[in-house]
Amino acid sequence: MTQEHLPHFEVRPLSAEDGGGYLIRFPDYPGCIADGETPEEAIRAGADALRSYRTTLKELDRAVPVAEVGRRKARKMTRLEAYAQRGSISYGELAPDRLRNILLGDAPSEGEYSSVEQALLETPASGPHGNPAAELAKELGKTLAQLEARCVELTGEKLGSSVPSVISQLIEAGLAARYRNDLVGLNRVRQVVREELLAKDWELPPFSDDTDT
Repeated sequence: MTQEHLPHFEVRPLSAEDGGGYLIRFPDYPGCIADGETPEEAIRAGADALRSYRTTLKELDRAVPVAEVGRRKARKMTRLEAYAQRGSISYGELAPDRLRNILLGDAPSEGEYSSVEQALLETPASGPHGNPAAELAKELGKTLAQLEARCVELTGEKLGSSVPSVISQLIEAGLAARYRNDLVGLNRVRQVVREELLAKDWELPPFSDDTDT
């Protein structure tokens, strides 16, 4: 079952307390939920869960809800939500409304700073499929220059100026392989590793494709 053939569904990030990752639910099918480490994995898991849900209802001779495919399309994620999602990857959930308020002038708390930094610096400012930074500025009612200035004020760097380091990518790959079937364990160990690195004041080198030595 492909995403195009799924009935209306909703995907949202899970907090670190809930194990991280993403939750998918089908409003037309009460109780039919699934999760995954990424939105794509959650959607695939959701398709399997929906298939089992329907099969179980048929086996119990119960009516299967009729949800017309395409009747209600999944709402496209706003650019603000996409930035907040990026900021929720490593340091706990960063709500879109909270990110909006911070970008419009609120001071982030000590616990929010790393999430805001990850959201603004690790999201590419531009790409082949659009200009995320310009789209975010438009959603906020600001110019791109104003958003850039706010980013520099908050982080000391420009939008999209950082990418995950080679070492951090290797750590992520190794942990994901070790805890593939235990999302709660994976997220707990990720947090421990990051805390250990921060405690040792590690400065991880930025990722580079440059082969010159």
